[in-house]
Amino acid sequence: MRISDPNVSKLLELDKAFYKENNVFYAEKAFVISSVVQTYNRLLAKRTIGEKQFLGCMELLVLYVNNKVDIYWKGRKLYEKEKGE
Repeated sequence: MRISDPNVSKLLELDKAFYKENNVFYAEKAFVISSVVQTYNRLLAKRTIGEKQFLGCMELLVLYVNNKVDIYWKGRKLYEKEKGE
């Protein structure tokens, strides 16, 4: 994953778990965010999903970085779970 990817970088800016201490970057959620953005970009490019579905997924990522929901992959499907469930 490249932190320089603009989609990933913008989402990580929202997350307090992403920070730099000295020359070390800490990005607790970076792997999940990157995998979701890459997968959904690919699905959109292949026209497997529409723009509305893509934008819905990006909204879900905003909830994730703001600690409102947990998201996780199970097989090839993305799931969400509200915090506290």
